[in-house]
Amino acid sequence: MPTPSPSSDPSAPVTASGPVTAGPVAPDDAGGRSIRLEVTVAGTPAEVWETIATGPGISTWFVPAEVEQVEGGAVRLDFGGGLAESGRVLVWSPPHRFVYGGAAAPEEPAPAAHALAFEFAVAAAGDGTSSVVSLVNSGFAAEGAGDAAGGGELDAMREGWRLYLRNLQLYRARFAGWRASSIVITEMVPGPGDVVWRTVLDRLGLPVDVRSGRVASTAPDAPALAGTVEHDENRMLTLVTDVPGPGLAFLAVEGIGDQIALSVYLYLYYPPGDAAAARRAAAVAERDAPGWRRWLASIFPTA
Repeated sequence: MPTPSPSSDPSAPVTASGPVTAGPVAPDDAGGRSIRLEVTVAGTPAEVWETIATGPGISTWFVPAEVEQVEGGAVRLDFGGGLAESGRVLVWSPPHRFVYGGAAAPEEPAPAAHALAFEFAVAAAGDGTSSVVSLVNSGFAAEGAGDAAGGGELDAMREGWRLYLRNLQLYRARFAGWRASSIVITEMVPGPGDVVWRTVLDRLGLPVDVRSGRVASTAPDAPALAGTVEHDENRMLTLVTDVPGPGLAFLAVEGIGDQIALSVYLYLYYPPGDAAAARRAAAVAERDAPGWRRWLASIFPTA
């Protein structure tokens, strides 16, 4: 099998592009509510399955992950900063259906009502070169049960999944088959969101309204960051990076009100089987993650 390679031209159009579409909030089988999203990505169902249902694949577009590839197997997701989530594989049906959620191991109790579950379905798009990935995130409290029981959480999760599925789409178009070391940082900072967004871009030396072209941070106290703008909309900037290495980066501000989620995610890609490149990517992630945390803390001392 030939070694996969990324797109050589970061300004080239993304293949299998298109919006991340969301269906209406719907009731789930447990009497709660679910969110449904769909995106078209490059690759056959078998290729896309490896990306959305295995630990190394999930780590390239979401967060560092471990998946035991069998029903009842453990799933672990590392969101950085000591925050990790565990669950178990509820359905394992390659290459078309992967469901996880609930308890961390087979001997633990089955998921309780309204425990969150995540169902990924993969289907050929009909053109022979792309696939449709559908996500159903279920287990949110029924409408009227109160915001703390699921209303605000549902909205936040829906927006978060839009971001990650767009990242999946870009990864499949630009770096399909490569592995990743990542920097995953999300901090809660004082709002309002528009002020947070303008502050971050200003301190990085990036224009507030940039739609295309190459940009580079000029902040002397932040880790180096440069690349070509892939997406800039709704307080989210996505770059195809060349500094600190080949990869994807996004800066995002989510939420309304007094507490805002500020995210800095970088995915540093390397060819599978290239041990030297893997070590370099891991070393950069280990070096730069503390730098990004210090930089954020210097701007938002309460983060």
